[in-house]
Amino acid sequence: MLSPAGTENHRLGDDVSILLTDARRVDLDHAWVEGDSVVGFSKTTRVRDAYAVSDVRNVESRVYSRGRTTALLAVPAAVVIVASVSLVLGFLTFFGVVPP
Repeated sequence: MLSPAGTENHRLGDDVSILLTDARRVDLDHAWVEGDSVVGFSKTTRVRDAYAVSDVRNVESRVYSRGRTTALLAVPAAVVIVASVSLVLGFLTFFGVVPP
């Protein structure tokens, strides 16, 4: 359960989905907790929206993961490099430039 943040603001994320107690789901950009409210910009209307913390059942936030993104890019790059080196060595061996 989400609790009020007091006087300080607490950032929730850039891409947030909140589930309200009446079963509505609201998608917000740049959401934060301000006092006793969850505040953000509606993805559909681009207007600032605020919901009472007591009306929020659940908050889901999509967060950028540097490690997963790096792995997503590094693994295919490594495969391409290994395949390229193998291909070049195969051609060099086939044409007798490098002994087998």
